[in-house]
Amino acid sequence: MVGGKLLKGRTYGPIRAIGEELDAQIKWKNKTKVATLIKDDHTITMQAGSKVVTVNGIKILMDASVHLEDGRIYLPMRYVSEALGELIRWDKGRQYAVLGDEYREHLFIYVQPIFFRDAIEILDKEISNSGNDYTEMTDASYLDYSYPSQKSMTITSTKVVWEEDVYLTQEASLVKKNGKWVVTSINESTELYRP
Repeated sequence: MVGGKLLKGRTYGPIRAIGEELDAQIKWKNKTKVATLIKDDHTITMQAGSKVVTVNGIKILMDASVHLEDGRIYLPMRYVSEALGELIRWDKGRQYAVLGDEYREHLFIYVQPIFFRDAIEILDKEISNSGNDYTEMTDASYLDYSYPSQKSMTITSTKVVWEEDVYLTQEASLVKKNGKWVVTSINESTELYRP
């Protein structure tokens, strides 16, 4: 799910997307600013501005509350996951949280400063403009990325270039300047491929 938020060290997800991804029923009472999520036998109620979550009628004190921004409602994911009896894990390098265990990951909440696929499109355009037609990152057989900060990103891509019998590895860096993401470096290296 793209569109998550990282606020004061907490991961928030948009209520509508959470409901769709988890196949849960979502209710929002605009007058009282109360959000309700119903999934199987779990009923979770949170109110904007309140640090109390009600799970199946039991009130629990949170260290976060519902967040409202630009007409969208965001729920603190730690409390959603706990109320549903799910694990939640945070991947700091890739800037996302995932609900579920290692065998059943069913909800990803991305809080990345730029979504990695959007960054790859920027890189592919830059690579294509340089005249390297066959090295676009979207064709990678291995792709990794990380966010050293909220204004920088690193992407590594490796693939086999069959016509030259080599592994091609590309490392690219992007930074956010004046509100726009730009490529600051692209490094390529090759290694002989032996099938």
